[in-house]
Amino acid sequence: MSYRTILLHADMAHHAAARYALGCRLAALFDAHLIGAAATGISRFAPVAVAAGIWPLTAEHMTQMSDSASKALENCAISATTHAVNSYESRLLSDDAASALLLQSSCADLLVLSQDDGNETLADRASALVPSLLLHGARPILVVPKVSRVPLDVTPCQHPLLAWDGSNHSARALLDALPLLKLARKVTLLVLNAGQHAGQHSQQAGADMALFLARHGVPVDLIADSTELPVAEAILGQACALGNDLLVMGGYGHTRWSEAVLGGVTSTILDTMDIPVLVAH
Repeated sequence: MSYRTILLHADMAHHAAARYALGCRLAALFDAHLIGAAATGISRFAPVAVAAGIWPLTAEHMTQMSDSASKALENCAISATTHAVNSYESRLLSDDAASALLLQSSCADLLVLSQDDGNETLADRASALVPSLLLHGARPILVVPKVSRVPLDVTPCQHPLLAWDGSNHSARALLDALPLLKLARKVTLLVLNAGQHAGQHSQQAGADMALFLARHGVPVDLIADSTELPVAEAILGQACALGNDLLVMGGYGHTRWSEAVLGGVTSTILDTMDIPVLVAH
């Protein structure tokens, strides 16, 4: 199992360079085909709205949005060349970012996004990307932090932390992360408050998953602990204490009408993360 196609979101965010660097480095390590994808932010339904006379954007504004997406793709391509990516293509997508990436990610093994930044307004989206793509998409997402406490320009994923609670979401995330885990020098499997999830764990919490990973060539150190801290705080605190450079976890949430709503632990970690997080739903 490996990543053969990686989809890398391209935009003009201030922290895009870190996303490009990590996505390109992974593509080079796995000799994967890398797709740099930028959305103009102009809905695919725009021609219909323009014809009906109800489209609110001027032609000049739409040209600026398209030019911005094209510039983002240029920067992404430069990063791909710098990191010696063997197979790369750029895709300029006429749609909002969430809709465009949702469609494109179906034919990729991994989607690389940045942590959502509420302080930055970008033309290609109307709302946060990660919750929407996590809950509606079919592929794992590697979320790159706005500010990372670990360097992103070195060999990644040397000591991942796996947050395991016995759930289907968590199992999916660990399986999706296997190619990354095989890059690691050390892997830690963390089980917190197993007694609160008795129906989801075997008699020795985490032991079966540790054996499963070992059979895939990924030996792990198992930590089973109890905490009175909020779970998200405990997980990130453990990651900091152990010096982990990647967190792997299941993403929890539901859809409320058409809105993507993440669970409390997932939302808190994605808001406060300071290392890359691979998350799957």
